[in-house]
Amino acid sequence: MTLRLRTIRTAVAIGTAGALLAAAPAGAAVPTTDLDPADLSRGPDIAIPHLDGTTFVDGDRRVAIDAERVTLLGRSGRAFILGTSGEDGLGPHRVVRLRPDDSVTPLLKASPWSITVSEDGRRLVRLRNGNRRSSPVSVHSARSGRLVAKRGFPDYPNILGMDGRRVLMSTWERGTFWWDLRTGRTPLVTTRVGGVADVGHDLLSTYTADPYLDGCTVLSRLSRPGRTLWTSCHERVESVNPDGTGIATVHILSDGVGPGRVSVRTVRGTLLARYDAGQWFGAIGWEDADTVLLDTNGTQYATVRCRLTECENATDPEPALELRPVG
Repeated sequence: MTLRLRTIRTAVAIGTAGALLAAAPAGAAVPTTDLDPADLSRGPDIAIPHLDGTTFVDGDRRVAIDAERVTLLGRSGRAFILGTSGEDGLGPHRVVRLRPDDSVTPLLKASPWSITVSEDGRRLVRLRNGNRRSSPVSVHSARSGRLVAKRGFPDYPNILGMDGRRVLMSTWERGTFWWDLRTGRTPLVTTRVGGVADVGHDLLSTYTADPYLDGCTVLSRLSRPGRTLWTSCHERVESVNPDGTGIATVHILSDGVGPGRVSVRTVRGTLLARYDAGQWFGAIGWEDADTVLLDTNGTQYATVRCRLTECENATDPEPALELRPVG
């Protein structure tokens, strides 16, 4: 018997860049903040585009999407890329473009979890299931879904990002490398396997080895992977803030339902804040460069907004989410 999480809300960090992340005073102890929506006051609603169930919300704009489950994949100019599926994440799958006039344009019949939106919002990268010999990777227009390029890559690649004409990819066998759509070349970035990348802010997190076999996290500049900004054998990078000055980290082996602890650090590893959930955290994003958004499950469930130790609910608390058996 497997267990699947019933997801109510998705909050996604597609905010604009803000001020530099405020650092804690040098030498000051950083307390751990215990988060339970039941104990927090209600603050303003989430300020960035997000989903409330199957409704897209951007300030006063609310657009109901005709699907059982919706995922916000990214921004594309003034439009947004959404993925839809059945309630349990199964088919039928679609990737669509939500236009400024609230109309929805179908782009691809593809699982939302197979899609990466390029950082400039112009392209979609799709990774299909394959085998050790070849997994198909295709690039499509984010306006029409038109196929731009397609190629098979061995050893089960992972897509880390795309900017311009290059796709950043990684495999355990080769490491982290670019796929240049114009030349077809695949120059190596580093022999370390990639975890999270922010191409626009020149950041790359990698692993020295499999974390289950004593591998550690290395955060570096994408352009200079040999120069380490921060390393840890206990935490991994989960997300980068909107101006590239801070990161959210979780335990390096966090898996399954979600981590019980999230830490906020500068890109050089200075610890700024630490949060513990009553049960676990879901989506981990950013409202701005100084403010983290944490889908928090305790005795109640809500998206919690934190700026260092100042935390409040950004959504109305609901009954705690519970795992339910499937199949």
